[in-house]
Amino acid sequence: MSHGLDPEVSKLLTSHGYVGEATRSAPRGEDLEKSLTYLINTAGLAPALGADLPQYLNTEAVSGREIAYHQKLPGDLPRAAPETYRSIRNEGVATLRAWVLEQYPASARSGLEFQHLFQSAVQGDFLLAQAKTETELNLILGTSDQLEIIMRDLGAHIYEKRTGDRSGASHMRALRTPGQQTDVLPDWLVSQGTLHSKSEHQRAERLHAARRQPNSSGETSKGKGKGKKGKGKKGDGKKGGAAAAPGAQQ
Repeated sequence: MSHGLDPEVSKLLTSHGYVGEATRSAPRGEDLEKSLTYLINTAGLAPALGADLPQYLNTEAVSGREIAYHQKLPGDLPRAAPETYRSIRNEGVATLRAWVLEQYPASARSGLEFQHLFQSAVQGDFLLAQAKTETELNLILGTSDQLEIIMRDLGAHIYEKRTGDRSGASHMRALRTPGQQTDVLPDWLVSQGTLHSKSEHQRAERLHAARRQPNSSGETSKGKGKGKKGKGKKGDGKKGGAAAAPGAQQ
């Protein structure tokens, strides 16, 4: 799997989701770049160490229109299972079940929510128990669709419980259940649309604030217009009054 890579670089790639030819998706570029830069600066490694990641093409003959649902997760889905598992183990627990038990006190373990979470943790532990070495463990974490779904569901469930952010938790999960009214457009397009809307709103706010700022005479453009109109009316009244006075004397 190392393909002649430096052991530290190979270990770094593995920790970011690359596990050789069985890798389902490329490592996250931004995080990997930061880690590689740190490794170069601290270990004195020469830049450009690495190997081209293999390109994978979907050669399945079955068309997506012939089945109701996809049979596996998309290949470009970033794998969160390796990092999620490390975070869980860093809390001092040996299994996913032990971690779930720590999230719920004994008085709150009779509900359906806890039972669902515990059953998912059991399935995850059974999958991880197949690994006999650390390399096999990383391979399972980086390639198993079932484990990816479980790990994302566990993390998203706790996130929603902690923050109350149902929309964010739904976005974290690997699967979207029907009826959640989630965006079907790609994330990059949704982000672009959100940024455009935010920019247009800020521009409108700046124009609105500029119209309300006082000019050199201390009047706003809106107030100045009203002042002219009011002044004209008063002037007409005075002229009318002056013309009516002689008539009254007559």
